[in-house]
Amino acid sequence: MPKRPHLHTLLRHFQLHLRFLCKTTTTIMDSYSPHTLPNGSIVFSTVGRTNYGFDIFSIKSPFIFFNCSAMKEHRLTDGASVNYNGRFVDEDETLVFVSERSGAPAVYVQRRSSKLDIQKLPVPVDSLFVDRPFVTNGRVYYISAHEVSPKIFNSSAGLYAADMNDGNESNEIDIIRVTPYGCVDYSPAISQSGELIAVASYGDRSWDVREFNELTTDIVVFTESEPDKRTVVCRHGGWPSWSGDSTIYFHRRADDGWWSIYRVDLPEDLFDLRAENPVRVTPPGVHCFTPAASHRSKEMIAMATRRTREEVSPH
Repeated sequence: MPKRPHLHTLLRHFQLHLRFLCKTTTTIMDSYSPHTLPNGSIVFSTVGRTNYGFDIFSIKSPFIFFNCSAMKEHRLTDGASVNYNGRFVDEDETLVFVSERSGAPAVYVQRRSSKLDIQKLPVPVDSLFVDRPFVTNGRVYYISAHEVSPKIFNSSAGLYAADMNDGNESNEIDIIRVTPYGCVDYSPAISQSGELIAVASYGDRSWDVREFNELTTDIVVFTESEPDKRTVVCRHGGWPSWSGDSTIYFHRRADDGWWSIYRVDLPEDLFDLRAENPVRVTPPGVHCFTPAASHRSKEMIAMATRRTREEVSPH
């Protein structure tokens, strides 16, 4: 059974929401004159419950996929709160993931041998959005939105990094912003060597209020050592995933309306990086999202699909 959140956990989450609303409201209102204050309604949603579990699972790959009766799911997380966006740090032994068990999203690392050995990694204590972490060279990278954008309709999301040996309290954490100020990044991914990082970037543009189902982000690549030297390798794409150091898979909605997986191949010379025409990997007729590529084979990727019940066959 999933664990019930303690009262102080719920209180902490509520306090963070209040702090975010106060900071955001003050920032936005300061940008208006008294005669041009915005009016209208605030739309929000909630799951309406505080006691549920959402976990990360794994199954063996790849050839067992062709024998559905042999597939066996293995639950990696412990059923406490909401756990998502997991990624293996090494050969299926260590998992880094996002969890809301502390009352707000934070990054945790867990050894596969023990669900009880869960360590919280350095993240801002006042962030209400933490996403898609990865670990390389002793540092943890993740998306956070703890620095509120001073511009209206500009997201606060950016890529940050912290030393894994830092403490867990705000006054002990040395957090570095990797995304240039003024830019917005989502969904970071690390190459096999750990030298290249890809993000889905919204750039320095303000949010287009017509974009609800799809953000027009670009796939941007930079080196870990020089994050300011950014190159757009493909226009219109999200959720990048590396295969080796030269191939990136990502998703986007095609002109025919189907969400599909695409691939872009990078040149060996990093100084020759430029926007390329991607290759469509999945056919129309089925929606495909969030690719997870393999470093061992460029021909094998995993993805989420959305189909009607009639289209799903048990065989």
